[in-house]
Amino acid sequence: MASIFDGVVSDFDGAFRALCREMFGKPAHNDGPSDWEWSNYGLTSSEKEAVWDRIGSSKNWWLRLEPLPDTEELRGCQWDDWYEPIFITSRVPTLGASVARQSAEWLEMHYRIDLPTVLVASNKGELANALQLDAFIDDKPENCLDVLHWMYPRGEVFLQDASHNVAFATPTGIHRASSLNNFLRRVKQL
Repeated sequence: MASIFDGVVSDFDGAFRALCREMFGKPAHNDGPSDWEWSNYGLTSSEKEAVWDRIGSSKNWWLRLEPLPDTEELRGCQWDDWYEPIFITSRVPTLGASVARQSAEWLEMHYRIDLPTVLVASNKGELANALQLDAFIDDKPENCLDVLHWMYPRGEVFLQDASHNVAFATPTGIHRASSLNNFLRRVKQL
């Protein structure tokens, strides 16, 4: 199994929105992003770049994120009984520990997963194929399409429902999951 963090287990969108408000006073609403460019936040390109610069210059920023709701079943999973999770992320580096180390510590802290396998990669399709994954979940449609290309028909690919992917027309071979808990229940039945 594989999972990314942001948009599946950790609340990157909430933390990003809070940082945008702290730095620029927007967005005024609590809505999630409508797309990957946060176009409904009213940020200029230079403001978005400044937010990313702040993230990159913050020590261990990834450790500060909160878990998303409907992810608690990750805490109680007995991995030896059915799957070993592999967490794939394409997070940007920050000051402090490496992205992999911060992500592993975050999983240990919030979900009590001992020595989680965390891989940092942007090309998730080729990696999913090399790892011969049985199931994959992500909130970014492009990642799901890439993984589907490399895994189909061997593995199951899931797109986590999110405000920024609601308009995506899910093709054959990609399933929607309302939450990580929903994904875990469905994967256990494979």
